Formats: sequence, structure tokens, C-alpha cells
Amino acid sequence: IAFGGRIIDGSGPKYLNSSDTPVFKKSRNLFSLNFAKKSEEKRLILAEGYMDVIAINQAGFENVVATLGTALTQEQARLMSQYAEEIIIAYDSDGAGQNATHKAINLLSEVGVRTKIIRMEGAKDPDEYIKKFGAARFRQLLDKSGGAIEFELDKCRNGLDTNTDEGRIEYLKRCVNVLSDISSPIEREVYIGKLAEVNKVSKEMLLQQVEGTIKRRINKAKSQEWTEIRTFQKQYKNNPDSYRHPKEYKAEVGIIAYLAGNPDEAEFVSSKVAPEQFVTDFNRKIYQVMLEKIKNSSFSDIHSLQSEFTADEMGKITEIAINSRDVNINRTGIDDFVNILANSADNQVDVKEMSNDDFLKYIQNLKNKK
Repeated sequence: IAFGGRIIDGSGPKYLNSSDTPVFKKSRNLFSLNFAKKSEEKRLILAEGYMDVIAINQAGFENVVATLGTALTQEQARLMSQYAEEIIIAYDSDGAGQNATHKAINLLSEVGVRTKIIRMEGAKDPDEYIKKFGAARFRQLLDKSGGAIEFELDKCRNGLDTNTDEGRIEYLKRCVNVLSDISSPIEREVYIGKLAEVNKVSKEMLLQQVEGTIKRRINKAKSQEWTEIRTFQKQYKNNPDSYRHPKEYKAEVGIIAYLAGNPDEAEFVSSKVAPEQFVTDFNRKIYQVMLEKIKNSSFSDIHSLQSEFTADEMGKITEIAINSRDVNINRTGIDDFVNILANSADNQVDVKEMSNDDFLKYIQNLKNKK
């Protein structure tokens, strides 16, 4: 679907990929997945780059992939979860590799896949490890790889002298933050018990600290949500539609922003939500025009809409694009937006009043949503 390579003489960018096309986007694909997906193993090895993948593959491990010169994305994490029950992260052991591992753990956790981390001693990356110790030792490393929580708890020691009271207290505080991120109460209690036993502190005290941290986060999230609602109402008070339907308006804006950044996804998006399901008139018009222009290959970005909207309207559209620029929206997010619109009171359809053709279209649209 594309070409990728690495410059080895130090000139230019480290990685080079083909430009985006209708079938290739580097944030949604994985190097060597075409080989890895054929493996009989139910796990994938996630390496940092092309050369590591080649070295691991040559050592006899076909189930290895890498991102295309970028940090792992949600789309790539979800793609891996389709082919494996377990992901083993084999990033470099340097600081950058450890930071990348931390980010990958969070993304893989969000898609519900079990994650483990290789701990390479005596080598900075898988390529060097295999050359020094061989393929058999590397397989042992894979089989003995630890879980993501152990990795995060171990990182809590960085820069601390846990032989001092101050260092030990700071270490336990960091561990409490890690444990409060565990969604499963059973898993959380197991790790709290282990941590308490190893550090000779009260399990009840640790549990209390973790539960207190979780409660504070929930209260902070609620407070932030109310702040966003008040800001939203103030910002859009002159727009009656958006003021009356704040949730639907935000969902519509999310769909428009995703489509603007991913016009190649127009068929997927339009199969999920029809323009008629948009609650606000202005957003419905934007969505309709975008779909039409993408269909006619006359859409490149938001500015392509200038011929269909006034200067004031283009100002509003540009504001939507700017406000949504830093929001990471993916297909799962689109499904959430679609559900919001589908459950809107304005979209409750009386099928008795439909014509036969409209009824068939309605049924087909429901099938597409599934």
C-alpha cells in the first residue's frame, strides 16, 4: 500500500514514508503487519522501528510490527487488538524508549488488550540484544516479560533513594497514582497487597490513599465538565440551536472535524450518520456540502467550502476547525457522536408516518450503524 524506509547516513529525517493516499495513512498502518498477522501466536511484538522489526523477524519471530516512524496511535492500537490477545512492547531501553513505552501502555489499555514489556539488560534495543545473546535468549526474554503495571510501578523509583524516608514516601505517593489508574477493583487490590507487603506498610492505609485519589479525580472531572458546559453556553449563546442542544451540537462538530481531517473516511462516516440526523441547521448544511464536495473530489480542506458559505459563515466554520484541531477523534469517537444524535429527542422517528421508500432507507441506515 506504500513505501517506507530509514535513512542510515544521518541526513534528513530518520524515517521516510510515502505520502498519504486513499489507502495509506501512516497513523493507521503498521510495518510488517502483512507478515505478523499470519503468525499462529496470539501475541504481537511491538518494536520501535523498521530495523528492529527486520532483526527480530530474521531471528525467527514473524509476529513483530512497528509504527511508521511516529508514536503509537489509537488507530494502530485498535488494529493490533484485532490480531492479538497480548502485545509485548520491545522499545529501546533509553529514556525516549521508556517514555514511548508509557504512552503505548495507555493506548493499548484503552483498547482492552493485555500488555507486557521486555526488560533488556546488556543491550539498548532488540537488534543489539539478539546479536549479543541470540534468538533463544530473546524468546526467554519474551516469555518472562512483565506486565504493564509492574513496569509503571518500577518507574516510580526513578531518581529516588528509597533507602531514605523521604525517598520511600515519594515512591509510595507515585505508586498510589499508578494504582488509582487501574480500572479493575480486583486487580487494583492485588497490586495494593503486593506493594504493602514489599514495603512493609499497612494495606488498609494504601487502599485508603488510592480510593481518595480516585474520588478526587472524579470530583475534578465533574467540576471540569460543568466548567466546559458554562464556557460552551457563554461562547454559543447567540446560536439558539447550539444552546438548546449542547450535546448534539458538540457531537456534530466532532463529526465535521473528523471528516475535515479524514476526507477518505467519508463513506464510513456517511454510512453511520445521515445529514437528516443533524439537529442544528447550520452544521447539517456544512456536513451536506462536505459530503458532496468529497464525493466530487473537490474537497481538500475547510477552505474548499468558501463558494457555498458567506464570509460570516466561513468564520464560524474556521472557528469549529480551530477549536477541534487538538482533539484526537477516531472511529470509536464517531460511533459515540452518532449515538448522541440517534438518541436525541429531535431524531425520534415516527415510522407510521413514513412512506415505503423512506421506511426502507431508515431500516438500511439502522443496519449501517450496527
